[in-house]
Amino acid sequence: MNVNTGAPSIPVLFCIDDAFWQHLAVSIISLLENNPRNTFRIFVVSAAEMDSAAIAKLKSMIEEKNSYLETIVYSQATEYQHLPTRNHLTFAMYLRLFMTDYLDSSLDKILYLDSDIIICSDIEKLWSLPLGDAYVGAAREPYDQRQRDPLGFSATDFYANSGVLLVNLKQWRTDEVLPRFLDFAEKNQAIISSPDQDIINSVFRGRILDIGYQWNWQALFPRFAPAELGMDRETFASLRRMPKIVHFTSPYKPWFYRWQPHYREMYYRYLAQTPWAAYEPPDRSFVNLPLRLVRRLQCALEWHLPSFARALRDFKGAFYVRP
Repeated sequence: MNVNTGAPSIPVLFCIDDAFWQHLAVSIISLLENNPRNTFRIFVVSAAEMDSAAIAKLKSMIEEKNSYLETIVYSQATEYQHLPTRNHLTFAMYLRLFMTDYLDSSLDKILYLDSDIIICSDIEKLWSLPLGDAYVGAAREPYDQRQRDPLGFSATDFYANSGVLLVNLKQWRTDEVLPRFLDFAEKNQAIISSPDQDIINSVFRGRILDIGYQWNWQALFPRFAPAELGMDRETFASLRRMPKIVHFTSPYKPWFYRWQPHYREMYYRYLAQTPWAAYEPPDRSFVNLPLRLVRRLQCALEWHLPSFARALRDFKGAFYVRP
């Protein structure tokens, strides 16, 4: 049971499509379980009509923790269905760009979270960060420099991951950023590869507050050498062991049998506390068992013998299976 200290509810936004109800529930229950002294006003936004049974399950789970659910169908999204998508990145990724259209105009700030995230700690320190005139607070994205070159980002420029955003809604409204998002998207469809992320970084360049990797620790980060993330070994080891937010980026999600990403056990621990606890991975089969075992071995090497794991990845023709 939450302990309500009388502080205002923290608004949190999730944008989903119909395939993500279960994963959304995992993200939300991890938020509620690790923030017993806070209450939350949770917004779930979709571009299409939502599953009423899933809403009812989610609402019951949230209200048991003294927080609140509000669902929004952003019907105007049909005007923008021509915007490009990428593999596992569906149109739902664009919904965060339209939040000034559908959110309560009295909200000056909101925390946006992807639905493939586990919240591992109290988020009060994140929520309390002063944004000043920054449009968002976000953590650095260390991948795919070649994809950013066409956008004009160098290796030393700050480029953020868009999965955790502390959003300065007041500044978004004052500066009317939505037309700027749409203009950039229309003019640069040929060069954007991570669409919503490229748009946010390009339009907000120079006005993004770095919140630190601890608030958006990607499940692939244990593969990195500390220096690749700009950290000393002690800081890296501490964050790897106890991140504040874990983010399952890439298509290699913990809810698939064949993939074994780091922190996978966290997903199933929180899944067991949701109405979707009986879930069985659809790809569970003997055919996928060898791949599962290889990925388990690779994860163990990445965690305990990272230099050796990196050497295997760099060796052409090695057995390494991505991610």
